Order: sequence, then structure tokens, then C-alpha cells
Amino acid sequence: MPLCAATPSCRRLLTRAALGCWPAPASRARCSAAGSGHGQQRADGKSNVITGKSGSILTIGINRPEARNAINRTTALQLLEAFTAFESDRAFTAAVLYGRGGNFSAGYDLKELAQDAHA
Repeated sequence: MPLCAATPSCRRLLTRAALGCWPAPASRARCSAAGSGHGQQRADGKSNVITGKSGSILTIGINRPEARNAINRTTALQLLEAFTAFESDRAFTAAVLYGRGGNFSAGYDLKELAQDAHA
């Protein structure tokens, strides 16, 4: 059974978050355009999302412990990419989503949202 993020409605929600269209659009043009930041790494060279395999299980880790794993556009795009890979590979029977550094996720990155509101 696929995880929620593999369903069309949850994939749309992740895509909207990745494009900055959730919870409120900062720019209508951005909501209809392709997202940027896909596969980007942070300044320290680390990815916001890390994946691993254990047999037929895919592990997906949110790797922003300095921000309590808050989801920003880049992280949402990387999560979308990881869940799309999970959905397309029949060898995987389950996916485990977790947060690194002691926190699962603080939710959407409000600092990024506030910066977008002032831009």
C-alpha cells in the first residue's frame, strides 16, 4: 500500500508547497510554473532529503535538523522526488519517512514564508 504522498491528492499538496502555493500563494505565476531548487544542496553540501534502501524498504529522511526539519520549497521538491521514485519502483514494498536530529518536522518553514510575504 503506497504512502499518502504517493497518492495524486497528496502529491499535488507537496507540489503546491514546493512551489510556494501553500498555505497562501506568494505569486500566482510561481504556482503555475515549474519549481526551482529541484535536487539542490545546501551551502554545507548536504541534501535536505536523504534516502536509503533496506531490502524492499525505502527510507526517506528530512535532513534539516538546524530548522527542526521544517519543510521549505527545496525540501518539498526533494520529498516529491523521493516519493515519486518510491511509487515508480515496484521493488519497494514500503517507505519510512523520518526526521533527522531528534525532530520529525516542525511543519512548513515559516521563516521562508515570512520572507516571501515581504518580497
